[in-house]
Amino acid sequence: MRTGAIVPQKLFRLAKSRLAVALSPEARGALSLAMLRTVCAALRAVPGIEDVLVVTPDPVVRAWADARGVRTLVDHGVGLNAALGGALEALAASSRAALVIASDLPLLQPVDIAALLSAGARDAVVLAPSKDGLGTNAMLLPPGARLRPAYGGASLIAHRRAAGAGGLRAVLVRRPGLALDVDEPADLVYVPGALPPTIWARPARSGAGGGSGTGPS
Repeated sequence: MRTGAIVPQKLFRLAKSRLAVALSPEARGALSLAMLRTVCAALRAVPGIEDVLVVTPDPVVRAWADARGVRTLVDHGVGLNAALGGALEALAASSRAALVIASDLPLLQPVDIAALLSAGARDAVVLAPSKDGLGTNAMLLPPGARLRPAYGGASLIAHRRAAGAGGLRAVLVRRPGLALDVDEPADLVYVPGALPPTIWARPARSGAGGGSGTGPS
């Protein structure tokens, strides 16, 4: 199936606030960029992915993407699900399958994305659970499907229910590259070899990390 990929990315200065006890605001921004780079590179290496669209409110992210030929869509602060809903509507109208994938997957490889696409079918929604089994790190919708995204909290259950309500099967794909997202300090032990050494060059900060790096991650 012809597939367009959508990657949501929040403001770098607000990203990964739960890592503030381990990383400075600058390091968290560098980490977010490194993971976004990994995800976009993996997507662009898969022949079945025709287009990559980064949905973000951050002008820094948009400038980075523009310099690399990655399309962007401005998130005007209406919320993640509403912003993704607009991007998904556009893809549904183009008769392409739509893949929504998290931007914080440092171990993601093209073979993981290929596994998602291989599991796709006209009557199925393909879901990749997060490592805790509650969230949705990737969601592949068949062409024309208009499933409303329900990210936040136990989104995997919500997306499975939405698939059923729309007459679609829910197919789960479990792979380390798709499951390992980085949200808590404990997650950092899995990723140093997959990220640029500059991220680890500064000492970890204690306390809340200061600066403007607040907000949900």
